[in-house]
Amino acid sequence: MKVFLRVVGLLLIFPLMLFGMSSKYGITVIGEGPSSISFLLGEGKKGAEVNTFLVVKRNDVGQWDYKHPVWSFELSPGSSMSLKRVTYGDVPFGYSETTKAAALESGTQYLAVSTAPGSGGSVEFVVH
Repeated sequence: MKVFLRVVGLLLIFPLMLFGMSSKYGITVIGEGPSSISFLLGEGKKGAEVNTFLVVKRNDVGQWDYKHPVWSFELSPGSSMSLKRVTYGDVPFGYSETTKAAALESGTQYLAVSTAPGSGGSVEFVVH
């Protein structure tokens, strides 16, 4: 009977271990000009947990170019800190810039992506 209960317990826990507990949060773009873009993360006063933040643009074939972000920053793997607002080009305290911010181009489609262990968010935007 003990073996049966262990097997049943593992079968119940395995999907959680395999797929994890994840949550998605919203990102809102503030500002429209190439030099005034900011991102509000999560909802309410808490913000969102962030490990990695990056901005990418569409390449010539219409796909997001994750291999060549126009700006990115991160913490060490597995860690995260709560952020409420990120201004394009300004690296939040405690994070390391992994790609220096390139100038944003008017009329270009971009994608901002934020991830942390078990959560993440993204938003598409166009600079005017």
